[in-house]
Amino acid sequence: LVCDEYTWNGTAFTTSGTYTFDHTQQSSTCTNVDTLYLTINYGSQNSYHQDACEQYTWHDVFYNESGTYTYDYTNDDGCPSTDTLHLDINQHDDTAYYVTTCDEYTWNGTTYTTSGAYTFDHTQQGSTCTNIDTLYLTINYGSHNSYHQDAGDQFSWHEIIYTQSGTYTYTS
Repeated sequence: LVCDEYTWNGTAFTTSGTYTFDHTQQSSTCTNVDTLYLTINYGSQNSYHQDACEQYTWHDVFYNESGTYTYDYTNDDGCPSTDTLHLDINQHDDTAYYVTTCDEYTWNGTTYTTSGAYTFDHTQQGSTCTNIDTLYLTINYGSHNSYHQDAGDQFSWHEIIYTQSGTYTYTS
């Protein structure tokens, strides 16, 4: 097994092929020809680019930071090889909103009329991560009370004195 380069009779070979070497033996005047049938195998050099959210697993290793990482191994030809990973880790940005309001609240195009926890999934531009925003909503309702009152010459309601019959409203 030869990987990347083979040296034979002082010559370095980097490609497969058939090579000859002519030489004369010391005790003879005859020329001898040696033939080399050479197969060169090459190591693998692979490069990968990956975007991920929060973490990424590559060759059973967890990565949670952007960077360039290498993995050394022996390829199928038995030669030393290296894979290179160029990794961009994007962090998602989850946000919590706490809102207390009266009667109804509109958030991300949806109108809510009851208290509760509501989520909104979205991807920020330029990111591959899904962000989850959570709305913790408390809805308070206004009171709508109706009173019927019979009175003599006058009636006092919320510090206002009424002297005529009618329908009156008070907003608080």
